[in-house]
Amino acid sequence: MSELPLKNLRDVSERYLSEWVAPGNAGCPACGAVLAVRLAMKVLGENTWGVMTTGCMAVNYTVPGTGTARTPWIHPLFGNAPALGSGLAIALDRRNLQDDINLLIVGGDGATADIGFQVLSAAIQRQHRFIYLCYDNQGYMNTGGQSSGTTELNAVTKTSPFGSITEPKRLSEIFMNHQLKYLATANIGYPVDFMNKVLKAKQEDGPSYIQISTPCIPSWGVESAQMIKVAKKAVTTGYEILYEYSHEDITLSNPSRKFRNKSKRDPLIEYFELQKRFSHIINDDQALSLMEKRVDDNWERIGF
Repeated sequence: MSELPLKNLRDVSERYLSEWVAPGNAGCPACGAVLAVRLAMKVLGENTWGVMTTGCMAVNYTVPGTGTARTPWIHPLFGNAPALGSGLAIALDRRNLQDDINLLIVGGDGATADIGFQVLSAAIQRQHRFIYLCYDNQGYMNTGGQSSGTTELNAVTKTSPFGSITEPKRLSEIFMNHQLKYLATANIGYPVDFMNKVLKAKQEDGPSYIQISTPCIPSWGVESAQMIKVAKKAVTTGYEILYEYSHEDITLSNPSRKFRNKSKRDPLIEYFELQKRFSHIINDDQALSLMEKRVDDNWERIGF
């Protein structure tokens, strides 16, 4: 039976009191990815098996002495989590447990867009039942902040010290062309919207994919206390579009709905000004104009 959608944070606190990740973790203060996994687990509950790729979250949530998950989790290699998850999905199916156990696979953007991309693509094609959660912080943050396939154009990283010269992969659009049962984009600044999307994915009888934007405190050069502000600003400027894709239909999510109207959006520079990784383009009108055009193109291409 489908669970009713959450209305607000008070609704969350009343319906989902239990924490399925032990307090304390090895993450940076205010890490968006840590919060994303915690919130996902709150709505998935104790009957959840997790597969965590190598990355920040593998250190934060699967290492003894840190905020270890309170349900079964496996930490495989960087690129094979979807393959291992496929095996678990088959095992659950053969034991008629597929409706009793939620299977969650978690990977960062490096594991998803690059190292594990073909493995995830194949797992989706085989139609195994799982939820794949990509926490997107636009880089290989566990190893110092190198560029990944989702690193934004002009962003300074350890491997692009003068700003990235490549545009990021449109991961959600790539997977939209797979046979997914459900796909959604989310942002950690809008937790209720994200948790409702996890609830929807939980009900699907097949592969689901959720990509959530999770700012990285050290590599983006933001203050811990500003993490949620930075995350929200990505949406209010129109830089990120939150939507769902199911049964060939795209639906704009509530947090993004009013920003279909460009006049309602905050100036894009307000998003970049909060991050040191973009400090070199703040006074570069040409670079900012290009970024503005890319935002407009994104809205037009997706169909909003």
